[in-house]
Amino acid sequence: MFQNQIEIKNLRGGKGSVLMEKWDVLPPHCKLYSRITIPEDCSIGAHVHANDEEIVYCLSGNGKVMIDGVCHPFLPGMVDHTKKGGNHSMINDDPEPMVILAVITE
Repeated sequence: MFQNQIEIKNLRGGKGSVLMEKWDVLPPHCKLYSRITIPEDCSIGAHVHANDEEIVYCLSGNGKVMIDGVCHPFLPGMVDHTKKGGNHSMINDDPEPMVILAVITE
């Protein structure tokens, strides 16, 4: 079950604030399981996954994902899998909030 929603400003150096709800009990080999809401004109800054991997699933809203410096549309149902050594960021430039499910594994 997701815990209470918390506001995080400038997540990973991103613009504005995001709202994060973390799962209260993590499965084995999982460092983060979270639903994140990215409001309009906000972002999660570019960051490297040096020792872990992240799978991000777009639940709703329209935005962009930057993968290793290349911008791609990020729409409901799309998945971003950032492997060890890769980097990415999430950008919402749409009026509707973008809601993602983020899972970071060891």
